[in-house]
Amino acid sequence: MVVKRKTKSKISATAWVLISVLATLAMVPNGTAVKLLSQDLAPASLAAIRYSIVAIILMVIFFMMFKKHKKAIKKNLLKIIITAIPFSVGGPLYISAIAESSASYVSVLLLLSPIIFGIFSMILTKDKITKSSVLGILFAVLGGTIVILLPVLLNSSVGFFGIIPLIAMAFYILLHAAFMVAVRRQNESGVPLFMVLAVQYLFGAITSMIWAALTVGDAVFRDIANMTTVDWLLIAYLSVGFCVILRYVSVKGYEKTGTSTTVTINYLGQVLAVIFPALVIGEVISWEMAVGAILIMVGIFLTRKHHQKYQHHRSHA
Repeated sequence: MVVKRKTKSKISATAWVLISVLATLAMVPNGTAVKLLSQDLAPASLAAIRYSIVAIILMVIFFMMFKKHKKAIKKNLLKIIITAIPFSVGGPLYISAIAESSASYVSVLLLLSPIIFGIFSMILTKDKITKSSVLGILFAVLGGTIVILLPVLLNSSVGFFGIIPLIAMAFYILLHAAFMVAVRRQNESGVPLFMVLAVQYLFGAITSMIWAALTVGDAVFRDIANMTTVDWLLIAYLSVGFCVILRYVSVKGYEKTGTSTTVTINYLGQVLAVIFPALVIGEVISWEMAVGAILIMVGIFLTRKHHQKYQHHRSHA
């Protein structure tokens, strides 16, 4: 009789925390890279090139893993496709918003994403609404209002970039929250997150190519032909680096370190993503953006505090 021994992970939980922090730091330049490329490429061209490269890589991995997870995929195929739809629209919207405004501005608006996700989560889980969560949402709404409306009222040329980035980011944040909820349900059904990401980026590539065909047409090929070495390096970072390697590491880090640690690390990345473009490419962070970002972060902290209490209550129920 052969006794099988359980193999322990060679990487400790503490090491995974460090790996997750490093991965998050490596993700910070994402918005800045998109902004730099949008100066040389049409947003539609950038989206089509980026997501096509990612889709090819991930679909190869998808088919390599298919046999092992065949039953779970067949059972949840329709749900996986539905899950991918929000990102297929959201990804191009994110690139369009940065191209029309600034990476710092979009990063501040993106801070609202955890709040929207928290609201979705509370509705779906029928979580009890506490004073802490309500106060957190109010802080976030106040911060978002300062970032969005105050520059308009003050007629500021620094903090307002027009209506297009606002509409794009509003849809992106809502779609991203819906996507996160759907991905969680797919993972609970036994479908690996990496395989869900493969379908997600495939749909993102298809949508981006349609967008490029309708808006720039043959110009996308001229954009590709005129790309410099620096442009290709940035594309490599955005596609292979960010979407494949860093996204995979962040997913594994989430599995190994848990929700609370992951959320805390992500807060660090979100704050740095606001500051980074100002330090590297000289973007201006208006005082409205700074104050709004602080208020939103306070709101996130309060709603997260509520979530932790709820999780603690459920674990002792």
